Amino acid sequence: MPSDRELVACNEQHEMEYILRKYFKRSTNDNIEKMTGLCKSFKNNDQYKPHNRDNFYKYLDQEKALDDME
Repeated sequence: MPSDRELVACNEQHEMEYILRKYFKRSTNDNIEKMTGLCKSFKNNDQYKPHNRDNFYKYLDQEKALDDME
């Protein structure tokens, strides 16, 4: 079982802002809402198990999920 620090909390705004900064994206309300939705979609996707931080980053990269964000 992954530790808490290896997991992503989709409902924590500061987590979504951290990930946006990591990818050099702005922390706008729109981007935060999109990131929250992406996070929830990731957790519902069995292809990326375990649902840890590293796999979330892989999901974002492989799905090109951040391409339309500022």
